[in-house]
Formats: sequence, structure tokens, C-alpha cells
Amino acid sequence: QELPEDAAAVVSRAQLPELLSELNVTLASPEVMLEAVEALNLSKAEMTMEDIMPVLWHVRRYQGLSQTELDLAKQQFELCDEDGSGGMACSELEFAIRSLGFPVSYDEVQDQLDTWDMDESGEIEFVEFLKVVSYYKKKELQQVLQNMFTGSFSLSLQKNMTQRRLSKAGELRRGKSELPSMLLSSGHCPLRQDSGVLRSTEEDETELNLWGFSNLISEYRREINDEVRRNHGYTPGEVEELMQLFRVYDPENQGLIAKRQLRRLLLDCVPQAEKSQAGREQIAQMVKESDADRSGSIDFQEFLLLMRLVSNRCSRERLAKERAAVVATHFSVRELREFRKVFKSYATNSSGDMSFEELQSMLGSITRAAQGARGSQELLEVLRRYSRGDDGVDFPEFLHVMRDLVAQNWGNINSLTAKPAEPTPEVDAL
Repeated sequence: QELPEDAAAVVSRAQLPELLSELNVTLASPEVMLEAVEALNLSKAEMTMEDIMPVLWHVRRYQGLSQTELDLAKQQFELCDEDGSGGMACSELEFAIRSLGFPVSYDEVQDQLDTWDMDESGEIEFVEFLKVVSYYKKKELQQVLQNMFTGSFSLSLQKNMTQRRLSKAGELRRGKSELPSMLLSSGHCPLRQDSGVLRSTEEDETELNLWGFSNLISEYRREINDEVRRNHGYTPGEVEELMQLFRVYDPENQGLIAKRQLRRLLLDCVPQAEKSQAGREQIAQMVKESDADRSGSIDFQEFLLLMRLVSNRCSRERLAKERAAVVATHFSVRELREFRKVFKSYATNSSGDMSFEELQSMLGSITRAAQGARGSQELLEVLRRYSRGDDGVDFPEFLHVMRDLVAQNWGNINSLTAKPAEPTPEVDAL
């Protein structure tokens, strides 16, 4: 289809998806555009560019999300906006995104917060929340594209994939029964055994295009949304793991954790809380909130709520510590993201911290100063300035260590890590 070359030309509704794809609105499904047209009361079968610009603005304003997705996002945001201030605590962002059915981790969400370089309020507004939801929807869509292109157009999915190629993806078809593999490759693992969406695709070779699969995955996420909300933000796999933990504190298999076991449970989960009056008060408040029937013991559903409260508390503390480290070290957003990537690749032990040996190995790949007895001693002294008493650092402490090393140019680290100036890109001939 030819796109209009001037404002006087007309475009049919059928041409809108390709047009908006050309304008870099990659999430504009036909359904989303139809909703935008109807919301703007545009009844014309054919529209000029002057008519289309408000549609483009509407789609971009709402991040290419459908009305159903917007409603779910709004409900989730309001659920997490406990004081009605119009802002959601960043520490609850992981819970909110997971509750919408996207398989994400704390570190993945932190990458998004790094990108925003947020202020000290520690909250995000609804508009920003929609950007995060749209980011994960786009990521999901790109994975569907990768599956659809496999075997013939996989090269078009590299970083420099053009919007023209993306618009042509709607012409591809795959059998409906391929949905499970698309879900697995998108991070939905394990798949829900009782999913009505999955049952509907069994041995069904009806061919769907990109948006057909996108709609099915959205339905699957809505199923997850209902279940995850009931389970206080935990996926079925995590619920099973937590059930195993619950049984440890329910030795008599009564389906209850008795009051005498609750203290041991919380000390095991949050050992640092016992060291301060504020921590002990928070634990008491969490137990009170989770024990809905005030029986003094908790059943499994109350246990899930308690674990969510504990997780939220840990996330708030972790986020506050990271934000303080970012402010103190003055690293740029780009540097922060690179440091997080390096930290995750070297900190491989189950605690999530980077040990001295891992830190030394990482620095040893940059400078010889990290090798030998003298270098080891100097590095250990720097690490101990910021660690919590052991020979390991979490990510905020790692940032302080790196700032210290950069400030003293330890082992000539600054020149060794300096990137060569990038050549001025040539402008392609039109």
C-alpha cells in the first residue's frame, strides 16, 4: 500500500497500522487504532493527514495500549497508590508489573528506574507507569516477532531492524498451536496448566498474524493477573516454593503457622529487623496486617500476604540504599546501567552479593593491579570501607567501591576503561 505524500491525500482505516508503524508507533495494533478513532469521534472511512495526527497523538499519549490494558494498569496503579497521592512507590513497581502478568524480576525493574534517573521522591506517576507497562508489552511483542520470523527473516530482528520491516510482520502467519512456545520464549515459565487460553489452542492450526498472537498473550496475562492478585503478586511457581517454606514452619501439617513459630519465621526472613526498635515495630505491624482473623496464627493465604509485606519492606530498603548510593557516587545513568550489568555477570553466588574473589576477578580483567599480594590487600581495604562487615558487597556498596577506585585512579583504571571517541557518523545519501 502506498502511503500519502501530502496532507491532502487520504488514507483508509486499513492503512492506518502501516502508516503509524512508519511513524515509529510500534505498538499500534489495529484494535488500538480503531479505539483511538472512535474515542476521537472520527466517522470518516477515509482520512487526511490532518485527521490522522490526532489519532497518532492519542495512540502515543496512551503508549499504544488498548483500553482494556489501560483499565487494568489503572486498577493496579490505584491499588499500589496506598495514600491516594497520585504516586506509586518505586519499591512496589515490580509487584505492580508482575500483577499485570509480565514475568519480571527486581533487577529488570531497576534497569527501568535507572533509565528514568528519578528524583528523590521515590514515586512514579501514572504516566510513567504506563511507559513501563508499554516497555514490557513492546518487549513481549518483539519476542513474538522473533518467533514468527524464525527461519526466514531472523536478521531483521537485530538492533537496526527498521520500522518498515516491522510493519510487514503483520503479513506473516503462524499456526495458533505455536502459542505455548511463544509464551515460553517470552519468559512465561512454567506455563499455567489450567489456562483456558492454552486449552483453546491445542491442536488448532488456525493461522494468526502478529496481532492475533499478541491478543492471545494479552488474554493469557489477564488470566495471570487474576491469579497473581489473589496470591499477592506471586506466580504459581513461586506459590509452590512458598508452600514448601510454609510447611517448614507447620511441622504438624495443620495448615497453620502457630504464633510461636511466627517469630522464628520472620527472624529467618528479615534477620536485620531484630536489631532496631523500628524493625521490631515493623515486624509486629506486618504480622497484624497479615493475620486477618486476629487468631494469632496464619494460614497459607495469610502467609502469602505476610511474605509480600516482607518482600515490599526489603524492596523499599534496597531501593533506598541504591538511590542513596547513586546520589553519593554521581555516576551517570549510562554508567549505572553498565555497572549493574557487570555486577550481575560476576556476582554469581546465591546471596546476590559480589564476593571479594568475584570483585578481584572482575577488576583483574581490567588492570594487573588487582593481581598479587599488594593489589589484593589494597583492594580488600577499599572493599571493607563499604561492606557490612563481611568480605562481600551488594550493588550499592559496589558502586561506592568503584567510585573510590575511580577517584584514586587505582591501577590506572580510568585510562584502561576509557572508550575511544566514536567517529562522526556519515550521513547516507538520500
